[in-house]
Amino acid sequence: MSKARILHLSVTAGQDPTGKIALQLARDSISRGFDVHIAYGRGNAPDDIPATRIANAADLAIHGAATRLFDRHASLNTPSLRRLRNLLDRFSPDIVHLHNIHGYYIGLPGLCHELTERNIPAVMTLHDLWSLTGHCATPEECRAFTSGCRTACPHSTDYPSAISHRRTAKNFQIKAEAFGTIEWLWLVAPSQHILEAIGESHLNRRPTTLISNGIDTDTYTPGAEPKEPFILAVSRKWNQAKGLYDLIELHKQLPEPYTIKAAGHVSHSISRRSGIEFIGECSKERLIQLYRRASVTVIPSHGESFSLVKAESLACGTPVACYDAGATGEHLALPCGVSVTPGDISALSRGIQQLISHQPSAESCRSLACRLYKLEQMLDSYHKLYSKILQE
Repeated sequence: MSKARILHLSVTAGQDPTGKIALQLARDSISRGFDVHIAYGRGNAPDDIPATRIANAADLAIHGAATRLFDRHASLNTPSLRRLRNLLDRFSPDIVHLHNIHGYYIGLPGLCHELTERNIPAVMTLHDLWSLTGHCATPEECRAFTSGCRTACPHSTDYPSAISHRRTAKNFQIKAEAFGTIEWLWLVAPSQHILEAIGESHLNRRPTTLISNGIDTDTYTPGAEPKEPFILAVSRKWNQAKGLYDLIELHKQLPEPYTIKAAGHVSHSISRRSGIEFIGECSKERLIQLYRRASVTVIPSHGESFSLVKAESLACGTPVACYDAGATGEHLALPCGVSVTPGDISALSRGIQQLISHQPSAESCRSLACRLYKLEQMLDSYHKLYSKILQE
C-alpha cells in the first residue's frame, strides 16, 4: 500500500512564522508515515524535508510590481505556476495544504485552476484574512469583506501596499471565483477571530475547523530568574499596525521604575528618540530569557490573527496585557492577562499596573498556555483532519 502524499504550499519553508508551521506539520506527517513535500516561494529549505522553491527573483519582481502599481496582488500567473504544475505532476499529492498564498510568489487563479483540474482535495489555513478580502490581510475593525469589499480599501497602503486602490471589488471577485472552483476545500482557523470572520465571508459554506497554532512548551518554560521591573514588547517589525506609537505613548505613562524593552526591528530615528530600549532582533534563546524576566508582556497591536507572542509569554510564566483586537485578547483574563479597548493607552497602562500589583504565579500562566497552545495538540488535530479527508 503506497504512502499518502501531502504537499504544503507556503511563502517560506521555515523562515517566517507561517513557514515554520508548514515545516512542523511536514516533519510530523513524515514521522507518521506520509510522503511530504514543501513548495515555497523564497528563502531556503532545511535539508531534512523534500522541498522545491517554485519562485525566483523574476517571479517576485513581477508580483511585487503588479501589486505596488496596479493592486493586483497574487492575481497574475508567472513561471512559478509552471514550476508548481510540474511538481504536482511529479509528486501527485493526495492533499495540498495551502498556507499563505499571498507573498509575491504565486498567482491564485492559476493555482486554483491546477487543483481543480486534478481534483485534489485542499486544506487552507487562514493565517490572516487576505483570502476573504479585496485587498488587505489584517482589516482590523473593517467588515467590508462581508458584503464584497465594494468600496476602495481604507487599508490600501498597508500590506500588500499598493499605489492604486480602485481594484478592491474586482480583487474580491477574483478571489471568490478562484476559491469557488475548488470542489474539495477544508478551512482551518487558528483563532476564534478567524473562525468568526470565515462565517461572515464568501467561504462561509466550506467545512471549517478551529485548530490553534502550537508552540513547543518544552522549550518555552518558566525559569528561575526573578522578575525585573520592565515590560516586554515583541514584534518582528515595529510599525503603526503593530502599535509602535501606542507603545511610545505607553512608555510615558508607566510608573517608575518600570521601563519598556522592545524586541524586533525598528528604524534608528524612532528608536533614538522614543525613550524605549529597543534591543533589535533576538534569538529564540534570548527571547525566552526576556519572557522569563519581564514583569508583563504587552501587545499593543491593533489586530492579530493568532498572537504567537501571547502564547510564548504565557508558556514562560509571564502575564500579558493587550488590546482586545483580533485574536490577541482571546482567552485572556485575570490573573494571567488583561485586554482593553483598542487605542485606550491609559487603560492598557492601568492593566499592566494591575498585573504587576497582583503578579500571578508562573505556573498559572503556563497552565493556560499548555491547555490551549501545545504543539502536540496542533499536530494531532491536523493529522486527524488529513486522515478524515483521505478516508472520504
